[in-house]
Amino acid sequence: MAGALNPGTIRIYTAGIENYVLFAITHDRPSFPLRSPDGGFVLPTEQVLMGFVTWLRSPPRSLSPSVIKQRVRGTAYWFLFELGTDPRLLLNGNPRPRLQWQLKAMSKHNATVSRPRAPLTTDKLQVSLAVLISNTAIPVVNRLACRALLCLGVFGLCRCGEISTDKIREFDKHEHATRADITVLRDRTGQLSALEFRCRSSKGDPFRRSVTIRVSAAGPDAPMCPVRAMVAYLEATTHFAANEPLFRHHDGSYITRSRVDAMIKRLAHAAGFDTSRSRWSTHSMRAGGATSLSFLGVPAHIIRAYGRWHSDSMLRYLSISHDEHRNIAGLMASMPARDDETRRVAWISLRQQI
Repeated sequence: MAGALNPGTIRIYTAGIENYVLFAITHDRPSFPLRSPDGGFVLPTEQVLMGFVTWLRSPPRSLSPSVIKQRVRGTAYWFLFELGTDPRLLLNGNPRPRLQWQLKAMSKHNATVSRPRAPLTTDKLQVSLAVLISNTAIPVVNRLACRALLCLGVFGLCRCGEISTDKIREFDKHEHATRADITVLRDRTGQLSALEFRCRSSKGDPFRRSVTIRVSAAGPDAPMCPVRAMVAYLEATTHFAANEPLFRHHDGSYITRSRVDAMIKRLAHAAGFDTSRSRWSTHSMRAGGATSLSFLGVPAHIIRAYGRWHSDSMLRYLSISHDEHRNIAGLMASMPARDDETRRVAWISLRQQI
């Protein structure tokens, strides 16, 4: 199973397994059996997993709820691989209820009020790109690379880890995007029609099955186009090898997640957007793409499928503008009577006023 996981997932799961082994060794009791007579480990019950969660949460470990869930997931995959059973599930395949309640209560107790995430919607992207391209102090290749990356992130609803690297001079060709992962498509007349991006690994793809993300061209008259931006960058960097990271600066260094985060913050500030009340980060690309689609009336289930979400968690990325708030109030106030009872009561009230 380890060979099918990406390195980041392996590190997370390994840490969870090591934690559970230490927990089992220090808490093994006749009334609380965690190890078999031959020295192996027995399948943990719901009570054991809840004790493991409490142990991870307690000092001196004091892990956060999100990290604890990752450690429990790693332990579960270990038992699933060794014994063929996921200890987090009942025999009917449903999650163990008390364990789920414990994890949810822990997350709610640990919740903190933070500044809302700022979505880099397509209108804000257009303003930011104008600031970027006009900045002649930045090398041309760097400007083209940043423009192509931001367009792919927003229009393709990509996570930053899917299109960037972790380090400036090191990368994993099995995990990080390369130039060979981009395929530019043209129609019969030779006009740009779309690009296909092979996403090698992502948060929702721990087994690295890869998925192809298709992003259509915005058209020749559109003020910005993700396909045109990508083609311009690729044509300006033909000296880079196909098996190298997709996005690189003029000096050959790779564009990392931290560089993307700093770039988005700088562009937002330079463009004049309010950076004090909301958080601008790498998540702004994916959140901005989803918010743009929602604003344009695209149904939520289409956004969910296009953004490769496996649950309704994408709803937390959507935000409502001040203009939409004002429109909502007007629409609610102008709602007509929707049933006979309301119409009858309204008519009686009107007669009494007359």
